Amino acid sequence: MTRRKRGGKRSAAPADRHSAGEDTRPDALRRDQPGGDDQTAAAPRFGFTETLHRTIVVLFLVATPIVFWIPAKDPFGLPKEILSRLEGLLILALVGTAWILRGKLPPVGSRDPRILLPIAAVTWTAVAALFSDQPRASVSSVVTVSLAAVIFLATLHAARAIGSRFVHLAFIPAVINALLAWSQGGFGWNPIPMEGSARPGAPALLGNPNVAGAFLAVPALAAVAAVVAARPGRRLFPLLIAVVLFAGLLFTLTLTAIIAYLAGLLLLFLVRARGRALGIGIAILFVAVGLLALEPRMQKRFQKMQQAIETRSFDALVTFRLTAFVSAARMFADHPITGVGPGRFSWNYFHYKSVVESDYPRLFPHGPRPMAIFGDAHNDHLQVLAETGAPGYAILLIALAVVARETFRRRLPGLSTDDDRESIDSRKLARVLALPLAGCFAVLAMGQFPLQLAAPRLMILTFAAICLAWSEDAPPE
Repeated sequence: MTRRKRGGKRSAAPADRHSAGEDTRPDALRRDQPGGDDQTAAAPRFGFTETLHRTIVVLFLVATPIVFWIPAKDPFGLPKEILSRLEGLLILALVGTAWILRGKLPPVGSRDPRILLPIAAVTWTAVAALFSDQPRASVSSVVTVSLAAVIFLATLHAARAIGSRFVHLAFIPAVINALLAWSQGGFGWNPIPMEGSARPGAPALLGNPNVAGAFLAVPALAAVAAVVAARPGRRLFPLLIAVVLFAGLLFTLTLTAIIAYLAGLLLLFLVRARGRALGIGIAILFVAVGLLALEPRMQKRFQKMQQAIETRSFDALVTFRLTAFVSAARMFADHPITGVGPGRFSWNYFHYKSVVESDYPRLFPHGPRPMAIFGDAHNDHLQVLAETGAPGYAILLIALAVVARETFRRRLPGLSTDDDRESIDSRKLARVLALPLAGCFAVLAMGQFPLQLAAPRLMILTFAAICLAWSEDAPPE
């Protein structure tokens, strides 16, 4: 019988430890023990809490992007936003209950140094709300950012605990939406009753083709990264997912999302440039551009863009969103430190709209457009600047840099056991995906507002958490 020496490690031989089922991996590769050997006895205290926490994360990850309620005023957006907030509140309630009953917080990523970025985002959003022109009106946005931070930290912990299977769970709602986009865009059959959209493209279960494109771009890119990172013999499944998601993205006909996907894909294959891989990446780029060029509705879009360039009608070139872009820039110029306040872009838009149309008539050759109503800037870079000022945008850029740097982590040496092999595969996926994910979001946010929408925001937070959870220096769980 082996005994534990006080202050020391077990004295059992390696063979005895393997036969007893003990985890003999290095400390850096243990994900299921909160504090390593010294805290093994305390781990069971949170067994039920951690299981419930992972269940909440997985259930809402799958359910939020596909939920809808036809009788609602916004049948696709509102239910998703409600579920997003409910997830954050449930996780907070779970953590609070564990703290009250146990006297100790469960390890929901609490020791990860990258917790500072979510805290900084929430803190500065609250500060910006205090200096808002209507602080009470900014409370809702502060709640949204706070709960998004909670979801990110919970997803970070769940991804570490569940391991490589977690990325497959993240693909489930994306595949469902992609298949429905196939049905809507490819076959003209929509099993979900919804009002016809004035914009061409398949809306899937997101209610709008733009939102569907913003939602599918990130998991479609992650699926390609999974193919590249997978071992030979295990690439067929992620390849099928990548094809399904890529086709679904094309059926949305959302140009910004497709360009963001292709930009991320280009970064992926440039980083992994190894002859055949680079050739495959370039071939995919040409195929995507060719399919878009052959689509009749996209041909009309390209013709309008060409006419806008020839006539120097920049507003038409960006589908008449220039008013929103310039208005957001003016808001930032007038309030460079704290912005106009979280969630206050829409309330200040009409005032700035009249100002920019009067000050810059050459940018708007079609004249003022009284009916051009924008609740969001359609550019998350400018909206973050407008609503939270330079510090808020700096936090966003730092977050992108933190994710992107995972691509440049050094590799771990190969280990012999299957568990170690799985861990190395997870870390390889994190390295392959990190920089392309940051690049994809940066491009997507230039013409979309994914941070303001529950389903696209959830996909971005989920895959960012996967990259950070499986990084080389992530603390063991």
